[in-house]
Amino acid sequence: MRFKSKLATEHVQLLHNVIVPISRLTGGGGGSIGSGTTIYLDPENLRISSRGGAGSRVDGGSSQLGGAEQGAEGIACFAELIAMNGIFLEHKIESIANNVIVFDVDLVQLRTALAATLQSLGGGGGGDGGVRSGPLHNSGEDARNSSFSSRNNTSYSSSSTPILVVMKLAKRGGLPCLCLDASCANGTLDVHHAIPVRILRAEEGQ
Repeated sequence: MRFKSKLATEHVQLLHNVIVPISRLTGGGGGSIGSGTTIYLDPENLRISSRGGAGSRVDGGSSQLGGAEQGAEGIACFAELIAMNGIFLEHKIESIANNVIVFDVDLVQLRTALAATLQSLGGGGGGDGGVRSGPLHNSGEDARNSSFSSRNNTSYSSSSTPILVVMKLAKRGGLPCLCLDASCANGTLDVHHAIPVRILRAEEGQ
């Protein structure tokens, strides 16, 4: 199983903007991986399925951005983004399940990692859509692998400094994680986040 993608700053901002309103419904951020959000990946799409309240996972399927329905366990939200030539500059997805990967993730931790990455790149990324101040690390007990370093403590804009943001699945401390790594070509910026995930069977995302 392998997932690795490259994103421009505007793609990170778009993903953050999509996740912010959904994450407010999940009640995550407490370090629980099964916080009610599933991410489905295939070569063409990235799909986010989330349910608030009890934190039960919602299956994917054909969905529209911002779609919502009222259920017994809370509000179900779905977002679907085009992967190829869409949310990713380039990406590679490989699995024995027809190149489909499905995993549970704490969406609040992912939102925090995206916001911190945007802040380090000189973008917005605040929890409410504005510029966020504070330490650049991922919150949550399970996010111990997150780190930030900058030789000049300076935010960089993609228009002035070549920046590469990589999102991938990898193991950290023996646990599967969704990793966000941002770096500048000149080596002055180095940001790493690792959000623990729980890998699911592909059919659980159908």
